[in-house]
Amino acid sequence: MKNEQRWNRRRFLSVSCIAIAGLIASASAESGLTQQLVDSQHQSPASGHMQVIAQQVVHLGEGPYSWTAVEQEPGSGVGSHHVSGHAFLVASQGETLVTNNSGATENLLAAGEAIAVRNGQSYELQDFTNDISRVMEIRLGSLATDTSNTVFAGSAFEGAEGKRDLNLVRDVLHPGETASLPHIVGTTLVVTTSGQIAITLNGADESIVAPEGSFVEIDGPAEVHASGLSPATFLAVVIGAAIPETSSE
Repeated sequence: MKNEQRWNRRRFLSVSCIAIAGLIASASAESGLTQQLVDSQHQSPASGHMQVIAQQVVHLGEGPYSWTAVEQEPGSGVGSHHVSGHAFLVASQGETLVTNNSGATENLLAAGEAIAVRNGQSYELQDFTNDISRVMEIRLGSLATDTSNTVFAGSAFEGAEGKRDLNLVRDVLHPGETASLPHIVGTTLVVTTSGQIAITLNGADESIVAPEGSFVEIDGPAEVHASGLSPATFLAVVIGAAIPETSSE
């Protein structure tokens, strides 16, 4: 009788442990799935050898918004540049010293490097080499401004309101290579800085061929393909998922 009671107790404990382990596994799986769903919305837009070269968190209203690109040439006689929107400065040639309006922050940009500039800030550019240096300001604002040095003024779009992660990505593709560009919300701006790329939106039958100097706006996930005979370099500004507001309590 005692042996039978001892066996039943062991059997009960074994079944209980299995049940508890099953509950833990189920909870872990559910938690993992939930985390995957959250992470999928807040992943970096860069994949493969693509890199995020500048980033900032921005607060966007209902809009409309549009992309503007302006070529700035240090030493052109223009003093302070005021930013009306959320911007990135990208060096395309030479070396440029960027100083903010207060003089408290300085950044030295070589070709291919970039920094984020906040809405409402001003900056000055100084050529740091004997070569002619060039900097492009890519700006997301409520109005596309067309000035003498504006190289692109995009179309208006809405639906990107909220606290957003704004990412500037860069990639170099060798002939035949392909990169994937995700899409969360709004319009993504793609800039071909060298070579030639072909952009294919998911589900599209035809590609958009974009040689050096091209600006292309896309409204969905896409594949970017190096379609020329030499390597191609491109930039893309991607508006990320909404970031939940944090409580100060």
